[in-house]
Amino acid sequence: MAGAGPAPSVKYWKTMALWQWTSVGRIDGHEGNLDCSIFYGDAAAWDKYIGLGNINKPLVSGFKHRVGEHVVFSTCYASSTDPNSKAIPASQMEKNHGVITKIQSGVRNPYLLDKELCWVNDGDIRGLYQEYTEQSYVVKSGDTLSKIAVKYGTTYQQLAKMNGIKNPDKIYTGQKIRVK
Repeated sequence: MAGAGPAPSVKYWKTMALWQWTSVGRIDGHEGNLDCSIFYGDAAAWDKYIGLGNINKPLVSGFKHRVGEHVVFSTCYASSTDPNSKAIPASQMEKNHGVITKIQSGVRNPYLLDKELCWVNDGDIRGLYQEYTEQSYVVKSGDTLSKIAVKYGTTYQQLAKMNGIKNPDKIYTGQKIRVK
């Protein structure tokens, strides 16, 4: 980390799990400020803190997914009750994946991702993150959906359908698309 320096030494407080010691941290290769935090716990405590402690929790009746699953989405919503007309394309989000941290019954978009990222429904979820990353391609400068389709033995129409791409002529450098 450049500029922020090492985390200052602090006295341990039993009631504190996470402490943000600066909001102006810097890392080489990243533009802008970063939050720098210290978590007072081990990996198991972190998993519990972010909701992964429930990974073995059984499926909630009537739902295809469970708390703790790391999923990839094509669109998401700011609210659990937003209609399809308010869908936010994954390409407009900071990331296209998250861990299900809550399931709410009786709403259009029952799965909350990463405690606050966004809400999704079964139609938005494209698969589990691990499976998706193993069968995905990151778009490079000069790529077209047709070129990528040929490379993976499919059609541009199938890639567009699998990835929720409405206009096959609009893909972006750095965009991750599912290819299988």
